[in-house]
Amino acid sequence: AAPDPELPRPVAVLTRPFGLPEDVVFASDGASVAGAASLSREIVVWNATTGAETGRMRTPEPATGVRGLAALPGDRVASCSGSDPAVRVWSLKTARAVRTLTADKVTHFTAVAAAGD
Repeated sequence: AAPDPELPRPVAVLTRPFGLPEDVVFASDGASVAGAASLSREIVVWNATTGAETGRMRTPEPATGVRGLAALPGDRVASCSGSDPAVRVWSLKTARAVRTLTADKVTHFTAVAAAGD
C-alpha cells in the first residue's frame, strides 16, 4: 500500500541508544535532539535535521540508565537516572555536566521537567 500523503514523513532516523528508549527532547533552539535509554549511561545528541550523531554525555557511576530528560534554555538539558540520587544539567555545546543537583533522603529520580520562562 502507498503511504498516506496526509501523514508526516520522517526526515531523520535517530539510532544508537542501548536499551529501551526512555525519553527524547528537542533542544530549546530546535537544532538538536537528545535521547536517553534505560540500559545506557549515555545521553546521545543528534542533529535534528540530518539525524547525524553530534555528541554523547556519559553519566557517572552509580547511574545505570537515564530515565528522564528536559530541555532547558541556553542549549542545556537536564537528566535523571532511576539508580542515581542526582539531577544533572548538561551543556549540549560541551557535552559536560555543568551542575549536579541532589536532595537529602532521595534515592533516585524517575522524571525531570522544565518550567516556562
